[in-house]
Amino acid sequence: MRKSPMRLFMQPRGHVTLPHYDGNSLHGFNQQVIGKKKWIVTSPNTPLPNIPFMFASLVGKNFKYNPRVYDFYEFETVPGDLIFLPRYMVHEVHSMEPVNLNLNWVCTPTSPNESSILGRREVEIVKLRKTLPLINKAFFPDNFSSYGGQGQELIDRYSREVSNTRMLKRLVKELAGYPRLLVLAKQLKERANEFSKNNFNVK
Repeated sequence: MRKSPMRLFMQPRGHVTLPHYDGNSLHGFNQQVIGKKKWIVTSPNTPLPNIPFMFASLVGKNFKYNPRVYDFYEFETVPGDLIFLPRYMVHEVHSMEPVNLNLNWVCTPTSPNESSILGRREVEIVKLRKTLPLINKAFFPDNFSSYGGQGQELIDRYSREVSNTRMLKRLVKELAGYPRLLVLAKQLKERANEFSKNNFNVK
């Protein structure tokens, strides 16, 4: 658990989050308090492409989920519903009422889980961040030294089984995403800014 394990979200109708999975290997419990939201949750074994080194998806605003490519599920939450999002589940959330209020509790398991594509990506990125601190300064707004609310002990545990060869292969894979990122950069920035603009901006 971290010092602040609970977050509060309030968005107006029409707000859509950029698809993402939560960094720091977070499990999440999300309770709908007011309003209604539509969720699109995608398996970490059929992940959307990711922004290099980051947890948000590298997709444009007109992206469509192809059931032949992605294992995903759509559902709605209404007041009183509590959902559990295991770590690495990619989720896109649509706010559907004039006011939509959610409580979100998060925690990071003390052991890694490499049983999925995104689980393996996460531990490789942890190893990169540990080995090449410049990556933290360049790409991540969070404080890596407190990863998962615990810090160095958890960092060591998550990266222990990642060889230098795996780490370097991950570095190459992440760098390979930059051409696509350049094409979608404007759309991604607009969608990311939408969260800052809309959170708590309700009438």
